[in-house]
Amino acid sequence: MSATLHRWSRRLGLVATGVLTLVVAVLALLQLPPVATWVARHLIPLLPLNPGYRLEVGRVSGDWIHGLEFQDVRLLHRGRELARAERLELGYDPRRLTGETTRLEELVLEHAVLRAHREGGRWDLANALHRSTDTSAAGPSRAFAVDRVALRGIQLAAQFSPDSVLRVRSMTLLGRGLRLGEHVLLTIQELTGAVSPPGTARFFSVATRGTLTREAVRLDPIRVQTEETDVAASVVLPYDLAEPGQADRLRLVVRAHPLAMADLAAVVPAVTPRGELRLDATARGEGRLIVAHLAARLGGATVRLGGDVTLERGRPVRYRARGEVARLDPAGWLRAAPAGDLNGALTADVRGATLRESSGELAVRLSGSRVGARALRRLDFRAELDSGRADVALSGAVGESSLRATGWIRPFESAPSYRLAGNALRLPGTDALVRALAGSDGSPSLDARFRIAGAGLSPRAAHASGGVQLAAVRRDGSRTPLGRSSFAVAAGRIEARPELLAGGGRISALATARLGDPLRYRIRRGAIAGVDLGGMLGDTVSAPVNGRFSLTGRGTAPAAAVVRARVELDSLRYGTRRLDGLAATLRLAGGTARADLHATLQGGSIALDARARPFDSIPSFAVRRA
Repeated sequence: MSATLHRWSRRLGLVATGVLTLVVAVLALLQLPPVATWVARHLIPLLPLNPGYRLEVGRVSGDWIHGLEFQDVRLLHRGRELARAERLELGYDPRRLTGETTRLEELVLEHAVLRAHREGGRWDLANALHRSTDTSAAGPSRAFAVDRVALRGIQLAAQFSPDSVLRVRSMTLLGRGLRLGEHVLLTIQELTGAVSPPGTARFFSVATRGTLTREAVRLDPIRVQTEETDVAASVVLPYDLAEPGQADRLRLVVRAHPLAMADLAAVVPAVTPRGELRLDATARGEGRLIVAHLAARLGGATVRLGGDVTLERGRPVRYRARGEVARLDPAGWLRAAPAGDLNGALTADVRGATLRESSGELAVRLSGSRVGARALRRLDFRAELDSGRADVALSGAVGESSLRATGWIRPFESAPSYRLAGNALRLPGTDALVRALAGSDGSPSLDARFRIAGAGLSPRAAHASGGVQLAAVRRDGSRTPLGRSSFAVAAGRIEARPELLAGGGRISALATARLGDPLRYRIRRGAIAGVDLGGMLGDTVSAPVNGRFSLTGRGTAPAAAVVRARVELDSLRYGTRRLDGLAATLRLAGGTARADLHATLQGGSIALDARARPFDSIPSFAVRRA
């Protein structure tokens, strides 16, 4: 019996020794790079990659127990390379790879190039791994954690569209405690790189450090620099302001000394790329309040804003603001803005959980200002908000001109609705027209009274109608009607019916325009009825004119516009002179204007065929036949 046990003990010992020898031999072989590479390449197909994705590895080394190093790693999608890394190192403890959290001790990625493309609302690079669609499994979802993270020499190109690419170069990230799951947790020891926003080749140097916790993001400091820009900032942003005490943690500090406008224009193309902006901005939480201040200076212009937001259960329910501007030139800030010099103040106090339910007051006042070459003596705008509707009043004086308007606006609807009425007095350039239509006695000025009601602001989407009434107002207050026009806007089409009173008669037409590229327009039913030419010229001789006119065209640029206009006048007697009829046609195409005129005068006839290029730098003309 003892001999039998002894034989079985020897046999089991030999088997155990053999198994141990085999394991040791396999582990030893796996540490040889050729063997490790061969094994890794055969395990890659087991990864849950989505169809069309392929992962390639050039060389693998390591002991498979404590960590592996991968070299020349490539991720491809339908033949296009999305990622390439010279070196990827993973350090781990096999006992910590299972359970609710897959944990690595170390992740090192060096000299990698990543290219992401937006496709169908998703990023192709982030869509490489297959995600399970089974939502029936109970229990918490798996998380991924890394004790130490080191990314060095990373290049990134994120393509939103063919002409919109975000680029990052020379990025370094050193961190610890990374966790990806219900929350993203990370302590950032160092994050540096150069960032080029979409639409520009200019790179901004960015550096920061901080933490991502379950409650907030904290980055302090943040530095953004170029050769001309130096911005320093810090931020503490809680995720949930409704949590007790979280709003008190909110902090934001931004200091730009300076921020080159050329750098800002690379990110916001509408900005004027000239000058240096100096800016100081802060925001902080104080109980239920978020208090903010901003001071900015560009050239001789200064802007100061202050205000606060009241929170209720983490949601804004009240906004208060006050601000002042001095010597502000709009053209110094925005490319499309007119030059000027603005001085004024703004106040606002708005309450409401949503803008559609808001109530309160808003006021803007400018004085001693200038827009273009015209002095803006005064501008007052006030709005009384009640349940999202704003009762507005506007009055202003520009040079000798003045403007008044009252009504209401619902600005926070998907298609803002409005109803406004007012008048404009002494509009620039109208004095000569008013004197020609109403005479020069009493120094008349044009008074244009208007009304408009509708919804929508975009010319293509707006539906609106209204009218304008014109009158000459003399110094003694008397009014002489000059005409009127109704108009309607719908589905990108504008229709107007102007009627002008002149010389005891009237000029009327039906005008339509179709918004688009190019703009198309047409004047039909143009009629001249009983207009006394002699009276308009200040003569006592009566010379009533009757006739018809029309116009069709497309485009507004002189070089591209195509226009055809026609005028026909009936018989006209002016003293002893007699015009029995006139027909004239004007054509414009390719910047060349052509005029054809035929008239019967004093029993004879006149014919003219002429061409001209009136919009060239040196205008020219030629009479082909007369």
